[in-house]
Amino acid sequence: MSPLAYRRPPARRKPGSVGLPYGCRLGLVIEGKIIDGPVSADGRLRGPLGPGEVAVKGDNVFSGYWRNPKATAESLVDGWLLTGDLGEIDEDGYLILSGRLKELINRAGEMISPKEIDETILLWPSVVLAAAVGVPHPLYGEEVVAFLTSSELIDEIALSAFCWQRLSPWKVPKRFYRLDDLPKGPSGKVQRLKLVKVYEELAARGQGLESQPPVSGLCVSDQNSHGLTASLGADAVGPPTAAKRKLEVVVDFETCKGCGYCLELCPNDVFEPGQGHNAKGYRPPSPKRVDRCVGCQVCFLACPDFCLEVKDWRPGVSPAQA
Repeated sequence: MSPLAYRRPPARRKPGSVGLPYGCRLGLVIEGKIIDGPVSADGRLRGPLGPGEVAVKGDNVFSGYWRNPKATAESLVDGWLLTGDLGEIDEDGYLILSGRLKELINRAGEMISPKEIDETILLWPSVVLAAAVGVPHPLYGEEVVAFLTSSELIDEIALSAFCWQRLSPWKVPKRFYRLDDLPKGPSGKVQRLKLVKVYEELAARGQGLESQPPVSGLCVSDQNSHGLTASLGADAVGPPTAAKRKLEVVVDFETCKGCGYCLELCPNDVFEPGQGHNAKGYRPPSPKRVDRCVGCQVCFLACPDFCLEVKDWRPGVSPAQA
């Protein structure tokens, strides 16, 4: 936000807020309408209100883009400047920004702000920078992946479990990619659109969402970062390949009620929609890609029917005998 539109008040300060409006009116675009009221006696917009796209109106707002009527029509509506920032207003009229409208991830109709994901990944001790982006997915439209830089190698499975404990299931990145640096603009902000192009390059080399998951204890990002665009300075930094555990995923077909949590939450897409129905009429998922399982136990922890089990495979022993 422009310093001419917002200021930090001389008295009370709120961590995480950009402050109060200065010399302009404040509004939020919610469900296609600009909401700029009610206001308090001193002219402040009263909350809580939002989230929505931040809009400002006043004499300090520009009148349009030079020789670009299309951009002007898209950004200015009845004198209101649509900033492209997402935010909300608290009960005291303070504005709290939460991200950019163009950076929202549309996963199966669920609009996800990457900022919350970034902040969660940054809680991991060795992570220096983090940026979540939406990448193409055949079923959900977009899926969440994350790029990061860190001071040491990271176990992706442990980081995924860490995020799963702190984020809603649909916000947990399905892949983490560790780079030497993230692309930034002149102002120092991470350029997420360039990261989408980096992912497309990875996917073209067979290292996208459908790639083989990492060996437990080995960060997939360190494997996948080798040979990326030279401008990003990405080199191979991974440790020697470790031996992979051979695991077995057992689903109690008759107990399962087909909630689909294992399908939704599994970070390595072990499960597929089932083809048949059990005696209760439910269609349990099938662990068709069990070779991808790394034993993270996310499916076991999420299953409300206690019909899943992940264990080490024993030659010559059927699931019923194990």
